This record gives sequence, structure tokens and C-alpha cells, in this order.
Amino acid sequence: MFNKEKIKIKNFNLLKTSAEEGYIVAMYELGQFYYENKNEDVSNLKKSLAWHREACKNGYILSYVSFINLR
Repeated sequence: MFNKEKIKIKNFNLLKTSAEEGYIVAMYELGQFYYENKNEDVSNLKKSLAWHREACKNGYILSYVSFINLR
């Protein structure tokens, strides 16, 4: 049986690494992840905005929409 928490952590780490390496879709997805988990940690909203901003700078159109709605 797989440990769902371990898989979730591994997936998050892969997503974060991809975003940090410049993969634009990962930036957007990481921004969405932080936004969806904003109630768990107040700083997650700031992280969400930061990752959406990075994706916007790199031309990812879905992040423009998310960034505008988050502000």
C-alpha cells in the first residue's frame, strides 16, 4: 500500500523544483497549490501571488487571470 502523504510530498517537491528551474506551467500550478492551501498558512497567499507573478512575467496567460483575481 502506498503512503498517500509521502506521494503528496514528493509531488509537491517535484512541482516546486520544476517551478524554480523555470518551467512556467509549474509556476502557475505551484501558485494554484499555495492559493488552495491558503487557510493552512497565511504566508501561502503571498507565495501564491509570487508564483503567479513569475508565471505572468514569463507570459503564461492563465496566471494573468489568476493574478488579477487574487489581488
